[in-house]
Amino acid sequence: MSLLLGGLTIFLAWWLSGNVPAKVAGAGGAASPYFISQKHRDLYPNTTFFDPEFKVQRVRGVPLAIVIDVVYFSAVVVASWLAFRAVR
Repeated sequence: MSLLLGGLTIFLAWWLSGNVPAKVAGAGGAASPYFISQKHRDLYPNTTFFDPEFKVQRVRGVPLAIVIDVVYFSAVVVASWLAFRAVR
């Protein structure tokens, strides 16, 4: 799923079109669902961030998976904001 959404994001970002807001919205919309769905894994009981055979890596006490999700989703939001701001 991550490869499909990543490929779709690249396609939408580089697609030749004069409608920049639609390109930005499409690319941002394709880039974020994977990481949003990863965050929802916390809602299911008895789930973990990693498979049991792997050691949970932490950054200042926070599981690395959450750090990566927050950083990536923040980058998508900031890039979309900058692109919409540049269009005006």
